[in-house]
Amino acid sequence: MSPFVLSETQKKTTSLVYDCFAVSNHFGSAGFGHYTAYAMNPFTKNWYNFDDASVSQTSNRLHQIVGTQAYNLFYRRRD
Repeated sequence: MSPFVLSETQKKTTSLVYDCFAVSNHFGSAGFGHYTAYAMNPFTKNWYNFDDASVSQTSNRLHQIVGTQAYNLFYRRRD
């Protein structure tokens, strides 16, 4: 992420490594659609799929979680 940080001080003194911990997905068109989400449990590092009233554990492979329907990706800076 360092190429996108404006502060030279922050580039030199802060870790700029980020981990993805959640993804929201959108299926459909701009006027109509369905949302789902994936989120990682910070204690177990397991990923879960949230779809309306159902929650299920899913693959821990981020490249399978972040797909073409990914709408928002959420990152946390690694300290």
